[in-house]
Amino acid sequence: MVLSGFEADKFTLSSVFSACAELENLSLGKQLHSWAIRSGMADDVGCSLVDMYAKCSMDGSLDDCRKVFDRMEDHSVMSWTALITGYMQSGDLDTEAIKLFCEMLAQGRVQPNHFTFSSAFKACGNLSDPRVGKQVLGHAFKRGLASNNSVANSVISMFVKSDMMEDARRAFESVSEKNLVSYNTFLDGACRSLDFEEAFELFHEITERELGVSAFTFASLLSGVASVGSIRKGEQIHSQVVKLGLSCNQPVCNALISMYSKCGSIDTASRVFNLMEDRNVISWTSMITGFAKHGFAKRVLETFNQMMEAGVKPNEVTYVAILSACSHVGLVAEGWRHFKSMYEDHKIKPKMEHYACMVDLLCRSGLLTDAFEFINTMPFQADVLVWHSCTNTLIEDCSVTSGDDCIAVKSGIDQYGIATAIPTQQLSIRRLTCVSPDSAGIAIGSEMSGGIKDVRIEDVTLINTQSAIRIKTAIGRGGYVKDIFARRFTMKNMKYVFWITGSYKLHPIGFDPNALPEIRNINYRDMTAENVTISAKLEGIKKDPFTGICMSNVTMALSPTTKKLQWNCTDVAGVTSRVKPEPCSLLPSKGPAMDCHFPTDKIPIESVVLNKCTA
Repeated sequence: MVLSGFEADKFTLSSVFSACAELENLSLGKQLHSWAIRSGMADDVGCSLVDMYAKCSMDGSLDDCRKVFDRMEDHSVMSWTALITGYMQSGDLDTEAIKLFCEMLAQGRVQPNHFTFSSAFKACGNLSDPRVGKQVLGHAFKRGLASNNSVANSVISMFVKSDMMEDARRAFESVSEKNLVSYNTFLDGACRSLDFEEAFELFHEITERELGVSAFTFASLLSGVASVGSIRKGEQIHSQVVKLGLSCNQPVCNALISMYSKCGSIDTASRVFNLMEDRNVISWTSMITGFAKHGFAKRVLETFNQMMEAGVKPNEVTYVAILSACSHVGLVAEGWRHFKSMYEDHKIKPKMEHYACMVDLLCRSGLLTDAFEFINTMPFQADVLVWHSCTNTLIEDCSVTSGDDCIAVKSGIDQYGIATAIPTQQLSIRRLTCVSPDSAGIAIGSEMSGGIKDVRIEDVTLINTQSAIRIKTAIGRGGYVKDIFARRFTMKNMKYVFWITGSYKLHPIGFDPNALPEIRNINYRDMTAENVTISAKLEGIKKDPFTGICMSNVTMALSPTTKKLQWNCTDVAGVTSRVKPEPCSLLPSKGPAMDCHFPTDKIPIESVVLNKCTA
């Protein structure tokens, strides 16, 4: 057009910037921005520029977006909304999006519209912060926009993401003219909460009202079915998908791959994947994750290479699967290569899941020194030692000062469903000195879907530490912690000596109330503690008591500020011998002759002879 001698006006430029935004073509957008400045039209297309830079923010251009916004003389509702939406969609700047929304309200020059409110509610949903969301909802009511369909649907989504289904239900029922988005959003929440009766009722309502079942509807149903491993239900939904001609739909196929993988039918998942004509990063990642979950490391790496050849850029979930696969077959060099490549080649900043996979890889390969050095390079505060699904591991001669747990023993990487069936077992910890004022010396549990067993801990010194050994779990987490043996502890300045809890933090989203953890055969012996505030806090789960707790030869000297109730025991069972102060009635004394068990055999790694090199 320009080469033909025609002059572009602000409307033409706005359209071209919109095209750049949709294509996420930042390079072309910047060139056109320069042309607009030279032509004196930059101020006329300010809103389009903000929108373009915001939508291209994945390329690191959000700073440019803010610069354009700040240089505008007048801010319209469109420019404010574009900026807020850009921050909301950036992935980790939702708090900034809310601050911008509040700043817009405080200035009072421009009133938010329904698009602005929708973005604000989405940001609250991403943060799982319904408290702020409810305040935003109050402003929406004041302006008469709460009943707008897009606003109402965003409110439903916010409550769903915050796992507040009753509030989501009220928001859903308050929508006077429910559309397919309203139904799909609430149906997705029902699936997340594993309320399939509600989900299928909503599905039938959608079909009866002839709203037109969408791919998102089936994707939500399949995701819910995958959460509980019900392949029969999944196959029924698959047949409905085929009948309605959605078997080639990309999001539906992605959900089918994930469902069949999680339900144990990896071959069917692979067939669905191979029949797809158009695969995106979710398609490839779902298949790679499925292979990783089933232990097919070779197929994981082959599929990843095919993904690269197809020109599809991996995401952070892809790399969790890749690193997990490397870990479980001991591919150290391959793991390091992928860990470095994820940032150097794809600008994906490693998160805790990636670091945990690398620690697991190094430990499984016997490179404990490398694992310690690697942990020290982690750019964020975390448990000093995080052991995910380790077998045959020895930790000895350590001195640790931490703002978190000195050692955290876990099992399974639950967020992405990888390696959830692999236990942590045959772990020996000895000659440890720990200072952790706000956490435990040794924490066991939390993520424990694969189970934790045969852990031996001895010769430990704890100073200024919240608790000695803390075992923590909750309804919905499943798994087990059993056969834990601890002896020869010396402790000083402790809030709790013994702490076992069955109500650790919140339940997982959409948790299965029947997934009860198993905590049994926990042995403590030969321990002394000074300046103790509370001797023990032992809280099992109603109808799922923690059993087989044994304590012998334990003396705890209380602090001047000690609590009156020294033993807080509920839903636990066990025995004691020579324990002071006197334990609760649920742990009766069996006389002075009894001692709790500690294994006499060695775990395999303790028999390894380490050779020292000489100059």
